[in-house]
Amino acid sequence: MTDTPPKSIMSSLGEFFGHIARGITTDPSKPVTREVKRSVEETKREDGVILRRTVIEEVQLPPDALPPNSTSSQQQDDSKDDSSHAAH
Repeated sequence: MTDTPPKSIMSSLGEFFGHIARGITTDPSKPVTREVKRSVEETKREDGVILRRTVIEEVQLPPDALPPNSTSSQQQDDSKDDSSHAAH
């Protein structure tokens, strides 16, 4: 068991309304962009100048694509559930 205390009711309400506000302000017709990897290379020169290179790798999904959380195994499980309901 963890030693962290449970969330307060105010924290839970703030999180809830934050999700509602995000749903209202999000444009569903825009493609979804997820950051996959970020790497930073930094070099300090003798004269004190710092050279920094940041590479950000992203995946952009079209609006009609499946959410990144869903997997094909979940879809297969759902189709099995549908067929078992039809049999009863």
